[in-house]
Amino acid sequence: MQREQKNVNRADYLQYLINLKNKAAESSATDNGHDFASQKNIFSDDDVVAQAITFFGDGFETSSTALSFSLYALATNPDIQEKVREEVESVLKKHGGELTFDSIQEMTYLDMVFSEVLRMYPPAMFLPRQCTKPFKLETPSGASFEVEAGTPVVIPLYALHYDPQHFHDPLIFDPERFSEENKKNLHKYVYLPFGNGPRICLGSRFAMMQVKAGIAAIISNFELSRTKRTPVPFIPDPNHFLLAAKGGLWLQMKKLKRKDI
Repeated sequence: MQREQKNVNRADYLQYLINLKNKAAESSATDNGHDFASQKNIFSDDDVVAQAITFFGDGFETSSTALSFSLYALATNPDIQEKVREEVESVLKKHGGELTFDSIQEMTYLDMVFSEVLRMYPPAMFLPRQCTKPFKLETPSGASFEVEAGTPVVIPLYALHYDPQHFHDPLIFDPERFSEENKKNLHKYVYLPFGNGPRICLGSRFAMMQVKAGIAAIISNFELSRTKRTPVPFIPDPNHFLLAAKGGLWLQMKKLKRKDI
């Protein structure tokens, strides 16, 4: 690999995989003659490639879906769109017009808007899981029952994100839910666009960064608006595995005169 050949070491997911592979190789060399390849903790170059493909694959279709609904949300909420545009242009001006990791990190309102997009339009509408050890599940009514190990569990993500018990006026697109002050009051296991715990989406940070970069690039160059074909409200297409609008999301994009930034 290029990193190993040039002795490059970075604090990222790929480096973690490389370190894991090297650790497996070291264990193999000191295994006192035993067949290390037959052990379950072997990790090869093929494993690194497979994990990297999974990382990007999981963040491809889901990210394009999230970007599409982000543009839809901005087109149907022009006041919010203008506020995002003002922030993007202000931050880019500070960074010489460069859209970088650091400049995107400064776009706090854009982050709030994208968080609300993921609440209202989560690409994955449910999370399939499997119970690994028995536990007692208690319901709000006070009833409880045992969930056995191996039981398939489906977390209704879409329903949770629209639960008025946790999100006031859930049908209203309101980025202020995710202000620094308000997001502290959110239940940790109700807002789950990427899941949570040890099975959280591996590419969550990568996905958020690339989608926000896409929003910033588009919103600084185009004005988004509704057309006669824009579905308001949109109807989920039951034939898609991920969230999709029945009939598609139709928007109008008008080129803006580029300001000096």
